[in-house]
Amino acid sequence: MDALRGIAAIAVVLYHFGSRLGAPVTVAHGYLAVDFFFMLSGFVLAHSYAEKFPRLTITRFALIRAIRLLPMSMLGVLLGTAYFLMRLKVQPAASDSLAQILGASVLNLALIPKLWSAGATGGEIFPADGVLWSLSFEFLVNLAWAAALVRLKPRAQLVVAMVGAAVMAYYVTSIGNVNLGWNWGTYAGGVGRTAFGFLMGVMIWRYKPIVQVSLVRPIFAVVLLVLTLGFPFEAPLYDLLIVVLVFPALIYLAASADFGVENGIVKFLADISYPVYAVHLPILMAMSGVLKRFTHYGSHPPAFLYIFAIPIIVIAWCLVHWYELPARRWLGQRLLKKG
Repeated sequence: MDALRGIAAIAVVLYHFGSRLGAPVTVAHGYLAVDFFFMLSGFVLAHSYAEKFPRLTITRFALIRAIRLLPMSMLGVLLGTAYFLMRLKVQPAASDSLAQILGASVLNLALIPKLWSAGATGGEIFPADGVLWSLSFEFLVNLAWAAALVRLKPRAQLVVAMVGAAVMAYYVTSIGNVNLGWNWGTYAGGVGRTAFGFLMGVMIWRYKPIVQVSLVRPIFAVVLLVLTLGFPFEAPLYDLLIVVLVFPALIYLAASADFGVENGIVKFLADISYPVYAVHLPILMAMSGVLKRFTHYGSHPPAFLYIFAIPIIVIAWCLVHWYELPARRWLGQRLLKKG
């Protein structure tokens, strides 16, 4: 599961090289990695906390999750804000106003969506770091689960998940894919997407298989995830089938097998997964601005730019060890009391 999370995060980066930078598309369905993340989160949090309620208070749980999410997400917002301020100076006609930039960033620092439509960024709810919409939904569903959903019987949780799937499917029929939740026009679809993914992960944990040492099953899970995200053709039904059927099977498969030994590659992928996801988009936005202003590539950068995914991954590894983990330890020591 750690390896799959890292691979999915890298897939999102490669997807945004195409969708945000304009490079040739290599991971056409990278946005589906978010649904995988929601499902994996439900499984992992249920494994870690489901049996600790009600001894674990909602306030403490919220602090634990905030300490986990905010250091990297806030850095992503600050990087994106710096880029927008530079763009405002260079291209004021193609930018949001200073008040809009700073207002959105203040809200986004707390994982709160931008509440208005702006000139350049429109209805995008996390303009400085677009991927943070999913972390905002993640935090909300975590709180809803801790406050109420965790106490529901499995059948009731499954009903809520199916309602979420129905809402998601409704929006897919009009939007054309599962890439929902990043703007106000698809926000309700993002709610359904998140509820289904997270609660399906919880359900898989509840009926999880016995873990067995295997080499074949983990490798098969990796291959299946890569093929799923890289499938070159787009169709609404494909997205729905992957999210509703394939990803639950993939999580179940991953939960059933382990390499049996500590694996350095798996640890590396686990370490970089969150920082890669949280900060790559502001870096790509800055790259896009530089390319448009100082090169002849315009909106069609060449494929060789994918080589810049390597320094992004290296930056993420450095952030884990020199920023994220120290920040989380510092916050934990000050905000969490023992007990």
